[in-house]
Amino acid sequence: MKENNNLLDRRSAPKIHLPGLSSIPMPIELHPGLLYFEKKGCPVFKLDIVFPHAGLGNSSLKKENMMVADLLLSGTSKYNAQELNESLDSLGSYYNIYTDYYKSTLSIYGKNDKYSEILALWNHILNDIYFDPKEIEIYINQKVNNLNIQKSKTSYQAKKCINKAWFGSKNVLGYMLQEKDFKGLNINTLSTFYAKNFLKYYFILSGEIESKKAIEWATKFKITGSYSFCVDKINFEKRKTDKNSYTIEKSNQSSVIARVEIPNRLHKDYAALSMLNLILGGYFGARIMKNIREEKGWTYGMYSVIRNFDTIAYLEISGDVLADKVGSVISEIEREVRILCEEEVSKEEWNMAKNYYLGSLQRSFDSFFSHSDKFLSLQETTLNLDWYYFFVEEIKKLEAADVKKAANTYLNKETLFYTWSGPKQ
Repeated sequence: MKENNNLLDRRSAPKIHLPGLSSIPMPIELHPGLLYFEKKGCPVFKLDIVFPHAGLGNSSLKKENMMVADLLLSGTSKYNAQELNESLDSLGSYYNIYTDYYKSTLSIYGKNDKYSEILALWNHILNDIYFDPKEIEIYINQKVNNLNIQKSKTSYQAKKCINKAWFGSKNVLGYMLQEKDFKGLNINTLSTFYAKNFLKYYFILSGEIESKKAIEWATKFKITGSYSFCVDKINFEKRKTDKNSYTIEKSNQSSVIARVEIPNRLHKDYAALSMLNLILGGYFGARIMKNIREEKGWTYGMYSVIRNFDTIAYLEISGDVLADKVGSVISEIEREVRILCEEEVSKEEWNMAKNYYLGSLQRSFDSFFSHSDKFLSLQETTLNLDWYYFFVEEIKKLEAADVKKAANTYLNKETLFYTWSGPKQ
């Protein structure tokens, strides 16, 4: 049989290629409060309406800003919630609403030829909002029912334990909502919070919309030119107590969470910490996945992630495990951490992880609409998208020894902070 030279030779690993980032578009300011990512030939648009005073950091422990964001389409003086959603459907438009510590973001998608009609409807919604008592009642019932379901989940309780210990119960990120918080909602409280926190916003427009039309509608919305977030800086309490666990006797699983404080993306060690996170638990081929899932079968999945705030960050390891394996899982996490502190990553594993990470970064920019998401994700540290050019070059310069050094500096048995939930051990 004639050999086909075009077939992939699976007897040897492919050559490692470390990609860089192709040109990343930068937003231009068409008008005060209107940032524009232009994409020629794009038939659809994405409009992010960003409320910089409507993050969780601007609300009380009851997180009213998040609730107001959820109820933006509860009605107006002319239309009820059903009519508003049907109108958007008829225009071929959809939306997402997301609230984090720094802001709330309303992302609107639609076809270019419907831009004016879609924005006219949203202009009406935001300037003539009416919190319908019927919609409030439906929302409360949904949230209370969901809360009661979550209470029976070990993952929810473990997260509740660690957030309370990590941020403190007097911080909005450390407080988990209760039934009474939802049941206290009414038209007056929602309207007050809306008027205080949602009437200042700016636009991030992505696609190909005529500049004149984009500016015209931005003016109609009366957008603000301020892009800054007005929230208190986050401080980690990390208060270890004997209450860092929650018992759910009837559960057939446990949930484990471990956190460690690290510098955020502004720090010189952030690239090394990012690679450390990846190798430890940042993708399916990571060490804790291979160990705890593939080899021992104690979990469906255990991962690690990095969460950034304006001045600090943390690395978190979490997963649902067999009910009687909490102690064993913690021991294996600490074992993997100890190995990273004592031994350099092998050349084979290092090349695979590094190439995977750079390839993932490259792919994350494939979707044009992701650019505004990435832009917003950097705003709490006042960075622009060109930070990614710097970050990729830092990753490419790293050696395995840099990861070992980062592990010894930031990640060890003494610095790991655990909570867990499940049956008594």
